[in-house]
Amino acid sequence: MDDAELDLMNTEQDDPLLQTDEEEEVVESMSNPGEPVTVRRKINQTKFIVICIAVLFVLDFAAFFDLIPQTRIFELIVCRNYFDKHHPDRFPYPQDIPESECKTNAVQSQVAYIQAIGASFDALPSIILLLPYGQLADNPRYGRRFVLRLSMAGILLGAYWALFVCSFYRYVPLQAIWIGGFFALIGGGPGVTNAMVMTMISDVIDEANRSTVYFQTSLAAVVAQLLAPAIGSAMMMKLGPWIPYFFGTAFFTVCCLLILLVPETIPRQVLKPGAAHSAPSGFDHCSARGSLEAHRPISRPSLALKMKALFATAWKETKLIFSNRTVLLILSTFLLSTLGRKQVDLLLLYASTRYEITLSKAGFVHSFMACVSIVLLLLVLPLTSSYLSKTLKLPSNEKDLWLSKISIVLLTIGSFAIGFSPTFVSMICAVAIYTLGCGFNAVCLSLISAFVDPKYSARLYSVISLIIMMGTLIGGPLLAGLFNLGLNLGSSAWVGLPFFGSGVIHIFVLLSVWLIRLPSVQLE
Repeated sequence: MDDAELDLMNTEQDDPLLQTDEEEEVVESMSNPGEPVTVRRKINQTKFIVICIAVLFVLDFAAFFDLIPQTRIFELIVCRNYFDKHHPDRFPYPQDIPESECKTNAVQSQVAYIQAIGASFDALPSIILLLPYGQLADNPRYGRRFVLRLSMAGILLGAYWALFVCSFYRYVPLQAIWIGGFFALIGGGPGVTNAMVMTMISDVIDEANRSTVYFQTSLAAVVAQLLAPAIGSAMMMKLGPWIPYFFGTAFFTVCCLLILLVPETIPRQVLKPGAAHSAPSGFDHCSARGSLEAHRPISRPSLALKMKALFATAWKETKLIFSNRTVLLILSTFLLSTLGRKQVDLLLLYASTRYEITLSKAGFVHSFMACVSIVLLLLVLPLTSSYLSKTLKLPSNEKDLWLSKISIVLLTIGSFAIGFSPTFVSMICAVAIYTLGCGFNAVCLSLISAFVDPKYSARLYSVISLIIMMGTLIGGPLLAGLFNLGLNLGSSAWVGLPFFGSGVIHIFVLLSVWLIRLPSVQLE
């Protein structure tokens, strides 16, 4: 068993060494004098957090700003193709088709199908490349910032491709939008972006404050979710879907510029004093290496062999993370909760179809969710966290575990309630219950980081993002299939079928959370 395996196994009993200063500090120390030690970089934590929040805010703002106009454009294109094929005399091109005419089952099921398959194609590169990019980010030669910039470049190209396909839909089939997911091969896509940001926060922020920072980044996302759909819907009502769609794509470009401000955070490896004398006397490292290289035959491995070696090394070093039972349980909750939470992508179509309202009006559901999320992150979670830690005197890990239990119960109840809601008002109330549980992932991120050594942090967050992408890959088509099945069953009540399915999935998450057991001795 090598030193890396021993290091990770030791984290099952002890929390990793964590620091709070902005100055370089030792975060990992080995007993052997010849071993290097890891020190934090000198980074202004306040400025770093502000930059991270700005990046995440603009990225989420762009995504949510695009969501409603893009969905409406998809609906317009599918609706146009449907009428051109089945009723060419009713609305001949270029005559506009009223939105109310596009609420047929055939059109809505096709839109849901295209969005679900598109989400799966977007997730596929992240699933394939998260571990290699995670390993690359742990390499000091490249670091986190290089991988973060690559991933954002791929996201930007994918956004431009989607705009191109929608703009030339008369010549390019709408299904060509799925190709945009392969631009994520450059950098690994959104999964790698999220993994890198979470890793960089873990590099800079100590455990005591890490969950607070994760909540702040979550708050940035929900503020974007509050503002973007509201502004996008208002613009769409006055200007139609195209101008808001162009604006949303432009925000992705702004995010690429903000990425340039993010500093490198990977800890430095420094030899201990006296390490230079730890080698046997008379042994010359440089001359020995030069002698070996002089006699080494020159060989150039093929690209296939290089890729095979890269994946093998990435898996060998990443599988150590799975040796901890608690880590495995928490990872399972990320997979299952992502499967269930893909229902949020269907909220627009669900509300518009079941309650017979326009997409621009249905878009305000996302803004309402954001309002509830802000209350959750600014008041509910901090007050609950303070009560558990200060009044009940619970250790940080136990506090996070209880918060995760409360959150998943709310997610489960909310999912079933959305599906059963007979009116738009009752659905809004159900969405409020569901949203109060949306701090689940942030709490689990804080909880899981205490069980893995910091030097594996990039790979840990890569694994988490990989699992989330797998949930996206499976959950999107699964819930879209349930939505289409509900439409075909005829009754409006069956349109809520994906939310019933999501509720069942959340029950399994609930069981996984209740099986988590913390170590008997916890370090504060």
